Amino acid sequence: MKRERLESLCAIAALMLSACGGTAPSVDAPPPSDAVWPETMVSGPGTGPALFVGPSPNDAAVGYLSTGVTLEITGVGTAERVPVRTVGGLRVRGWVDAARLGMRVQQKGRVRGGPGYVGPNDIVTVLGPSTTPGMMRVSLSPRLRDGTTLGPFTGEFPTDRLAATEAGPEAQTPSVGAIHALPRNRQIPVYGSRGGEVVATLPPRTTPILVQVVVERDGWKGIRVGDGPYLSGWINVETALTAVGAVTEAPDEASIPERLSRDRQDRPLWRLPLRARVRFPTVEDPNYTFAILRAEGYALELARHESDGRIDAFVAVNDQLAVRGFVDIDSLEPLQE
Repeated sequence: MKRERLESLCAIAALMLSACGGTAPSVDAPPPSDAVWPETMVSGPGTGPALFVGPSPNDAAVGYLSTGVTLEITGVGTAERVPVRTVGGLRVRGWVDAARLGMRVQQKGRVRGGPGYVGPNDIVTVLGPSTTPGMMRVSLSPRLRDGTTLGPFTGEFPTDRLAATEAGPEAQTPSVGAIHALPRNRQIPVYGSRGGEVVATLPPRTTPILVQVVVERDGWKGIRVGDGPYLSGWINVETALTAVGAVTEAPDEASIPERLSRDRQDRPLWRLPLRARVRFPTVEDPNYTFAILRAEGYALELARHESDGRIDAFVAVNDQLAVRGFVDIDSLEPLQE
């Protein structure tokens, strides 16, 4: 596995960031405390704080991760947390919730033992090695077009088809089926095979769930649900063919990070320059630096401490990662909007 450029990661915040609340998805079983992780992984799906100052359950939450942030594993963790360094414009160091460790799929295929199907670059949560040689236990949460998720669904996938890096251009993508709309306001069972056992149930929705129909046989439809990873199975209900296409938008690299803008209200927002430092006092060092900006970023001011020459701030460079700590007032620059 190719090693990516080293960065430094996060550490400390006395208060949890309530504006971005939520909980990470539960998993069937955490990995063992002596699990040997790959050198580089990525953050898997989930909400709520994912980065902590230390391995103890009592250690403070320090930051939030979006899906797909590159993480370098720096040592042996516990069943709940693993020490990491981030890769990106905000260099931080800390411990990540083990339930948020993931990998990118390198080749398409079914997830053994579950109703999941994945394509290249889909991100799955890694639960730890399987008892089957060469297999990894994984969890996936298919996302619907409105942003809601299904699952999580667990199973096993070949270890050599998982990596932190993006899949190469030679990787085969899943076949694309016709888009069908499921009946409204109706619970839809999904079967593992035609006439087999129910493996999942799609909830009733006022807005119909859209699925890909990849095959039809004897009144049954083989479907995939989500935009990758997918829930895969069979249904035997009437559906309506639709012409809905994929809608994609290029990210605005110059925009204010979403985690800061959504909680801005009337709080001051500042620009932070390259090499600005984010600090937090520890027992060993009252001015401990746990984050350094390697790109221009932003600081949302939460409280000002004029006597100490610093502000308590929520800091981010982009939508990938945000941390909370103290920033020197002298490093703040006016925001030009």
